[in-house]
Amino acid sequence: MRNKVTFIKISSNLFQNLGAGWLGLVLLGPTFSNVKDIHTILVLTLDLVFGIVFLITAFFIERQIYDI
Repeated sequence: MRNKVTFIKISSNLFQNLGAGWLGLVLLGPTFSNVKDIHTILVLTLDLVFGIVFLITAFFIERQIYDI
């Protein structure tokens, strides 16, 4: 039981950090690139979507600790 909770916490923290990284790319990407290109806007939009998905995944993984 204790190993399962530890694994869930590690997985949740991993997804939180990955989500923060994707959202960091959204904030820093326009600083270092030209945003006038449609490809860059598409990449920034996908970065935002991935960041939100990873943070929501981390939230649901973290909720599993209280269901055990």
